[in-house]
Amino acid sequence: MTTTDIDPVVATVQVEVPPDRAWATFTTRLGEWWPAATHSIGEHDVVAIAMEERLDGRVYERRTDGSEHPWGRITAWEPTDRLAFTWRPSLDTTHQPTSVEVTFAAVGGGTEVRLTHSGWEVLGEQAEAMRAGYNEGWPPVLELFVEATNT
Repeated sequence: MTTTDIDPVVATVQVEVPPDRAWATFTTRLGEWWPAATHSIGEHDVVAIAMEERLDGRVYERRTDGSEHPWGRITAWEPTDRLAFTWRPSLDTTHQPTSVEVTFAAVGGGTEVRLTHSGWEVLGEQAEAMRAGYNEGWPPVLELFVEATNT
């Protein structure tokens, strides 16, 4: 398999709230449910994780010293249906970003939230290992999102 053949990571969850509330929890309340201590650059030094709610807005973390470290840029902002952003939570600025798309679809009385993480080929030799890590990492992160929709 070459790096151009790497399948995206796809993770889907159902939440028992309408799409507008699921959207708001994912975007506006990102810092409330994201596991910063284990899934960030600064880990225990992180005091906020946020996204600027607009096209070309930043997805970033802020640390106790006030410094901000970018994770990506919003490439699609379509409330309450679709959100996409580049993804590079790393201090290594030579590390090329991958792509994340999140869709919100009304299903019954709730919402199906589907996250698709693609673009692994930009990571070269690290692509398959990185994809495997995110394949394991996204589901528990999204479970925290599900829990947050109920509060």
